[in-house]
Amino acid sequence: MTTSKIPKGDHRSRQQLLDAIPTTREKFTISETARLLHRDEQQVYNLIYTGALTAMNIGTKPQIRAMYRVFRKDLIEFITADQARGSRVGKDA
Repeated sequence: MTTSKIPKGDHRSRQQLLDAIPTTREKFTISETARLLHRDEQQVYNLIYTGALTAMNIGTKPQIRAMYRVFRKDLIEFITADQARGSRVGKDA
């Protein structure tokens, strides 16, 4: 698995993050979700494991972590809920 490292200076506004979510897609892989949130894949897994981001487990591969899909509505909820908490969504954790 490869992770996409996000440069520390690359912070997007919540509106920019929302605008970047494709309207033609309803589900996203972890890699796509990481790219949309400007975080690395491990951070997205951590968000899922802690319950901050809702995702559907679509199965597992032998000796590999679970395979998740994040629904568009859950991604939007995460970004807007994060705004209510006052934290920076695009910020590296």
